[in-house]
Amino acid sequence: MTTTRLNPLDTAWLFTESRATPNHVGGLLQFRLPAKAPRDFLRAMVAEFRAHRDVVAPWNQRLKLPFLKNPLPSWVEDDDIDMEYHVRHAALPWPGGERELGELVGRLHSTPIDLARPPWECTIIEGLGDDRFALFIKMHHSLIDGISGIKMLERAMATTARASLKLPPFFAAPPSRSSRAASKRPAPSVANAAAAAIEGLSTQARSLPQLASAFGS
Repeated sequence: MTTTRLNPLDTAWLFTESRATPNHVGGLLQFRLPAKAPRDFLRAMVAEFRAHRDVVAPWNQRLKLPFLKNPLPSWVEDDDIDMEYHVRHAALPWPGGERELGELVGRLHSTPIDLARPPWECTIIEGLGDDRFALFIKMHHSLIDGISGIKMLERAMATTARASLKLPPFFAAPPSRSSRAASKRPAPSVANAAAAAIEGLSTQARSLPQLASAFGS
């Protein structure tokens, strides 16, 4: 079983976690249904997502000792992930609008992440008007930071309908070469990690227009 030590910054997100201050982040992505999509298109998507067993890092990682305030926490690979738990299906009363979607996402985001499992959830939401549906992805900040999350989702998004048939779900998309190389580097010090996080905010802001284009929303 592969074990990976958390760096100081990610450890801090765990140590400051509480019911009053949950440290998870979420992303809401909206899409249009394909032309002439069958009525069961989204149910089939849910079933396809749940059928995947080749979940890749970091989506297959859970804390080795989730209930202890371990000063040196580690990730371990989970080879028995309950995809029924991680991939969820929700429906709004049709035709749902932005208000109804926002209320649902607010409820989904308000519940804490289960740190005994790989700390992420994906909810496929149907019932939106104008032939739309949505994905709400929630993850703990210690597992994935905002910049990394954007890049991972970009790799799982297609720019054409034909290309989308060849892409796996985001949790099964293999990491890029730069991500693999970064995972082999030593963990940064607290000071360096904090500086990198601050510098990354500008990178994240610059990435948003490209991300919106990739999502086609």
